[in-house]
Amino acid sequence: MKKKTKTVLIVLAAVFGTILVLLIGAIITLSVVFGRGDKAVDSFEEYMALCETGEYYPEISLDAFKDYDDIDFHYEQHLWALSSERWYRVILTYNDSTYAKQQEYFNETYDFISNASEDNTGGYSPDFSFGGFEFKTDSCISYPKNMLFIGFNETEKKICYLYFEDDELDSTDDFPIFFQQHHFLPE
Repeated sequence: MKKKTKTVLIVLAAVFGTILVLLIGAIITLSVVFGRGDKAVDSFEEYMALCETGEYYPEISLDAFKDYDDIDFHYEQHLWALSSERWYRVILTYNDSTYAKQQEYFNETYDFISNASEDNTGGYSPDFSFGGFEFKTDSCISYPKNMLFIGFNETEKKICYLYFEDDELDSTDDFPIFFQQHHFLPE
């Protein structure tokens, strides 16, 4: 009788353990799907208000954005039970004299990667052209999961500040193709 009771208890523990695991998985999945999973914001002010809610949103330094004539902002996130993808893009338009000052500010403030190596860029070029911008890669990266790029468009006097996080990304063949696939810049 003791052996039978022990077997029944083991089976019940396994059944309840399985139910508990399934229940926790369902709760996590439902919270992501119906909670805060996918989000897109096109207003810088709305994004800053979201940052004050206490939920995690990538930080944007307001010090970088000075004396611009126009701002084009986009934030997007896709959160799943075990991974997430977030990115934002800020395109700032300046007049001629302010553009030169801001370009100097970004070049002095950020430490851009100067050469490609396996250690910091996976072997891909940290400088590249895309969407009319000449992009540089910030050295404070965790290739390729968490990266910051700053692009300069001399002709239109625009600076693009592009940040992304992707927990599942293990490598990328080419940043311009990656940007195109993710629609990081407006068409």
